[in-house]
Amino acid sequence: MGFAVFYAALPITLMAWTDANKAKMTGPTAAVFANLVDQVMWQRFIGPCQWVGVAILLACWAIAAWKTFYGDGLTDDELAGATWMAKIVARLLR
Repeated sequence: MGFAVFYAALPITLMAWTDANKAKMTGPTAAVFANLVDQVMWQRFIGPCQWVGVAILLACWAIAAWKTFYGDGLTDDELAGATWMAKIVARLLR
């Protein structure tokens, strides 16, 4: 989820917002400012958001690999907690 949000959803939303605001620009310098806004959004927000998404993905892969090779099975209490948390997440995603 974190990868999808930071790598795709947030950048798409930011670009849609900037496109809507660029359409409102008028005057002889509108094209220059529109190009500047694109560059700033990419360098300051979208690029870092995508890097954070990739970092989240790699961290989750590392945790999954660690659990696969070195993790013990869950105890009954941990399994009950995971089931409770899974129910909450499932209800939020509906």
